[in-house]
Amino acid sequence: MLINISIILFILMNYGYSQDYKILAEQFTYEILTTKPTANLYYNRGVCYYSIDSLDLAKEDYIKSLELDSTYVDAFYGLGVIYYDRKDYVLAKEYYSKVLKYDSLYVDAIAGSGDSKIELSEFRSAIVDFSRVIKFKPNDYKVFLNRGVCFLEIGDIESAVNDFNKSINIQENSKALYNIGYCYILKEDFDKAQISLEKSLSINPDSKYCNYYLALLSFKTNNIIDCCKYLKKADNMPKLENKFGLIKVCNNE
Repeated sequence: MLINISIILFILMNYGYSQDYKILAEQFTYEILTTKPTANLYYNRGVCYYSIDSLDLAKEDYIKSLELDSTYVDAFYGLGVIYYDRKDYVLAKEYYSKVLKYDSLYVDAIAGSGDSKIELSEFRSAIVDFSRVIKFKPNDYKVFLNRGVCFLEIGDIESAVNDFNKSINIQENSKALYNIGYCYILKEDFDKAQISLEKSLSINPDSKYCNYYLALLSFKTNNIIDCCKYLKKADNMPKLENKFGLIKVCNNE
């Protein structure tokens, strides 16, 4: 009699014994070969493959799962995650949308949709997604962080700062802090910007964004030496550099 592999998979996924996923995948393969395959079997093996970074095999199994059950929302979600990981944000958004077609309250798919829309610069639509997620996960610091990024991108600085502060109140994190620092630079409140950025840097000294914003702050306060020092640590930030052009300032020194 075969043990209930699905139960073991659930336990391993929740307790993080990732080293056993390869063995589990082999057991699922045995079940697939010796019993009538089900959508659930293929999906579970796909999760194992994904967990050992065999994304092509995971993708194949999620597709096989959907061939057996065209409404298997977890398989749609798994494909969305794979395409997101591969930076194909259009397809990721499409698969998250398919999940929500069948289950409009699938919270992780709503969040995944929002994450994909950030990458596609669809910030207003992403705000709607993250606002929905917050209703279900009011203590998830990452959701407030991501919504704050969207507010920042559309120029709503006050809403951005509010969300970044909520993120920090739930769990202090470097990204929310350096984004608050950047917001204060935009508001020309340089003292508050300095406090937030230095705190962010104390958490993650290697943060390129934080170092770039410190370079920007130093430039704004006419400290070119520190500007160039932080810029060197930021190392290759083309999106920000195209906006602020600090490299030219330091090259002229």
